[in-house]
Amino acid sequence: MIRRSQSSAHAVRWLTFGCLGLALLLTGGLPPGTGGTGGTGGAGGAGGVSANVMPGTPARAAALPADAGNVPASPGPGVAPIGLTSAPPNAVALPSPPSGGKSSKSEASKPESAEVRLGDSVLLTLKLPLGPRSPAERANLANEALKAVLLEAKLQEVRVETRGELAVVFVGSHAIVALSVADARSAGEVSLDTFATAFEEKVRTGIVSEKRRSAITKTAFSIALAIFLGLVGIYLLGKIRAQSQRLREWLQDNPERVPALKLFSFELLGPVPVQHGLQLAVGLGRWLFALGLLYAYLVGVLSLFESTRGFTARLTDLVVAPFSALTERLAQTLPVLLIAGFSGLAIFLLLRFVTLLFASVARGETQLGGVPRDFAQPLSVLLRTAIVLGAMLFVGPIVTGAADGPLSRTAMLGLAGLGLAGLPILATAAMGTATLFLRRFKVGTRVEFGGQRGNVLEVGVLDVRLLDAEGAEVRVPHLLGLVHATRLLGSSAQAVFELRVPRRVERQRLERALSDFAKRIQADVSLKLFEIDEHNWHYRAAFMRAAEPPDLFGMLSASLAEAEIEITRLARL
Repeated sequence: MIRRSQSSAHAVRWLTFGCLGLALLLTGGLPPGTGGTGGTGGAGGAGGVSANVMPGTPARAAALPADAGNVPASPGPGVAPIGLTSAPPNAVALPSPPSGGKSSKSEASKPESAEVRLGDSVLLTLKLPLGPRSPAERANLANEALKAVLLEAKLQEVRVETRGELAVVFVGSHAIVALSVADARSAGEVSLDTFATAFEEKVRTGIVSEKRRSAITKTAFSIALAIFLGLVGIYLLGKIRAQSQRLREWLQDNPERVPALKLFSFELLGPVPVQHGLQLAVGLGRWLFALGLLYAYLVGVLSLFESTRGFTARLTDLVVAPFSALTERLAQTLPVLLIAGFSGLAIFLLLRFVTLLFASVARGETQLGGVPRDFAQPLSVLLRTAIVLGAMLFVGPIVTGAADGPLSRTAMLGLAGLGLAGLPILATAAMGTATLFLRRFKVGTRVEFGGQRGNVLEVGVLDVRLLDAEGAEVRVPHLLGLVHATRLLGSSAQAVFELRVPRRVERQRLERALSDFAKRIQADVSLKLFEIDEHNWHYRAAFMRAAEPPDLFGMLSASLAEAEIEITRLARL
């Protein structure tokens, strides 16, 4: 029973809706005048006068323009403006119709009242037309004007201006609505001034509250947007960090898949430098993206709030202005940069060729006349340094057109640095030249020079070669002769022997035997252990005397045998 009653109620409901729709279709829709502008209240029939024009308004007055804010247009000279001729008092209250049917028709022709709204607040209800405009048209124009006022940043002055028998409410330069005495009486007010002043106060209060509400809403939205943008930025930073880490790991795990940088068939950079360059580029790109994202976030967030909007221009000038100036300078020097780029590429290719050529000479793959293999790498360094300095000194001024430009100055600084670095060598060469040509000591002389003692083997421009007591060749730079005293020990002969003695022989016994032998031949002796193996001690003994006795080797061997020193090997060096 309950289900049947519910289905019956649904059937009755849908039947009622169907009957109402059919009735509307048969009667041709809603009665005229209920949709805002009545069918008989349209403006300007053929040769007729609008029904919305108040009695007493001149028939030749034109329609109000849309941008006048309900303010009647100013007529030509000698013509009374619209609304200045007030209607008679009995024009507001229309006479009662004599019969019921005529009364319904008259009520249907009355225009609907319209509301002037500011946000959700109703400021004014217009019930009467003014000139050719219906209440709905007047309200629509007033609402549009109020919307335009709310779009302006600054709070405008609200005022009432009296124009004849009309009171026009202005907000700044915007005309909101023109009020007549009939409007005031329809609202229950006797005085038009009181009515207009009350509406003026409502407009002022409504604008202030609406702007405050709009500011609060905008601030809340801006804060939410700033938080949202911050979260998006953190997400993007995390993604770019993960991607960069993934790229770096891929480059480290797959070095064989990184190709070399080639120009045609000439290899400019090998795979390893290209791999390191890509890793560096990934790291720099990550930081540049992070800085750019931070800059964009700061600019966006600062521009959301009125109090911080001024910092946006400062931040933009601080960041963008240097890059803009740099771009402008680069654009001005673009031809010079192109020439400098080609010159730099040519110098780079030349340096690369020199490096590969001398590396091939050092490996023995290429024979370069007069250049030994061990001289290849030093010559490569010297030649590349000379190429760079020569390019900066001679090619740089030609390319840039400035003889005293930065390239020339850099080359001069490089030459000055090389000069300072070469001062010790120049001083050594000067001392060597003086020692050599003044013949301070001759070859074979036993001297103490530069803190070293030995027989002079050769006197050169840069150093003196000595043979010390151990039989080793010592090269002493001439510059050390300035800080150490030079002693001439006279001419002496030096004989150096290598002795291999079993480890069971004590060192003291060997030293005593050698000392006794040196005293017998009137010589100085020095003994030095230079190697130890599994079974033997390896010594080096040097004897120095004025003249070497004949058969020194046999005499030493016999002396060691007499001292019962076991010798595994005895050889003269």
